[in-house]
Amino acid sequence: MAVYLDGSTQYLSGGPTVPSIATHWSCSVWVYSTNFSSDAIITGVSNSGGLGLGVPDSATLQAVFYTVNAYTSDALSLSAATWNHFLFTKNGSTLSYKVNNVSKGSDTVASFVAAASGGLYVGARNSGGTADKFLPGRIAELAFWDSDVSGSSGT
Repeated sequence: MAVYLDGSTQYLSGGPTVPSIATHWSCSVWVYSTNFSSDAIITGVSNSGGLGLGVPDSATLQAVFYTVNAYTSDALSLSAATWNHFLFTKNGSTLSYKVNNVSKGSDTVASFVAAASGGLYVGARNSGGTADKFLPGRIAELAFWDSDVSGSSGT
């Protein structure tokens, strides 16, 4: 089932935070965006020590380790009004990106552990308890694992 988000005020919050992301983790999500040029966040946990996964424009995916660094995928060509599957994986110091099961690059990342506070926001960033950077469109089948699932379908 997909969750519809209007891109200006709607998002989901609460629930568990992401698993410990010190060493290995994965995040899989289906996104149908009506506008990939809006610096939208797919999911975010507190910008003061958390993790944000997003689509800042139609050309890249981004993983932001707040207070550490932002990492960006290889160039993409995303079309709005189409379902796309995104898979972010971290295995040791390697962060990898896949779009529709096609590799879109990797980065060497700094050591990082997410803050336990802040709560998970879906379709927006949790900026100190205030939502911003809303995703316009739909999100379906968001999943986190405390392992690298890139060798499987991750869907």
